[in-house]
Amino acid sequence: MTEIERISDGLEVAWALEKLPAWQQPRWSELGFAVVDRGTQAIFPLAVATADASELAATDFATGPRHLSPMESKLRMDCIHWFGGDFFHAESVLELDEGYGRKIVDAGAVFPRPTWPLWWEINKLAIILVRSVDHASALERLALHVIPKEWVWQPFTNAGTQRAASRARRMKREAEAADASWSWPL
Repeated sequence: MTEIERISDGLEVAWALEKLPAWQQPRWSELGFAVVDRGTQAIFPLAVATADASELAATDFATGPRHLSPMESKLRMDCIHWFGGDFFHAESVLELDEGYGRKIVDAGAVFPRPTWPLWWEINKLAIILVRSVDHASALERLALHVIPKEWVWQPFTNAGTQRAASRARRMKREAEAADASWSWPL
């Protein structure tokens, strides 16, 4: 039997982020949820589920065990409704080939097919719902990754200026240096 441990409510985390002033660098621990604080980046663990070795061996590596899939699907739909524009879908697809998208793949992220990983904007932040599998510890994990929006999207305003080009290069370096891994307990 699989044991699921719920850690935090992802929608409550997102709503707490929405209440923060856009100009202020968040103090992640002050939000009142379990958090992996990495300065400009934070990972909010939502749930973990144990899986036995035989289950991990028999599972498709691309999708992993699916104990947390119902929770992931519900939170994805809630985020689409509350932060993605609902009927006109303002969420964006996360690129997995580079930057932070590559970091979450390297950290064991799995995505249900045919769904692509999405991110939603809250103030100047991007939130990404990530389900991952750690084969070494036999854990399936669900977390909300919160990063600067510029790590996944570059605005087109003043794109031709040296300042904008310099900022875009810095954001790319920061995203590539980020650590998307986490373990439980913290």
